[in-house]
Amino acid sequence: MIRPDGSTTRSCYAASRSGDPTPTAAINVYRVNSGTPAAFVRATAGGRPLPGVGEAAVLLDTVGGTTLQVATARYLITVNVVDAAPSAERWTTAGRAVAAVATRP
Repeated sequence: MIRPDGSTTRSCYAASRSGDPTPTAAINVYRVNSGTPAAFVRATAGGRPLPGVGEAAVLLDTVGGTTLQVATARYLITVNVVDAAPSAERWTTAGRAVAAVATRP
């Protein structure tokens, strides 16, 4: 992401706002400081693997609900869904979609 002053950031965060329609998710995109995004995801304690998504993907139970972590070659992506418990099939669909967008040139 490029800041107004021309400098770049190492991550991107999409903050939800209240209002109508009510936000349903937050998606964050990061670069890791060392190693690879896939190694970071695979090393996550307590993660439930989600096969066939990105280079690696896990579901984590967090205070705010379930969080999806997806690794691509360049990015670590997290998806948090508000007030919902998607099925594994829906998590897989969401994970594949964010991985596909993140790998666009």
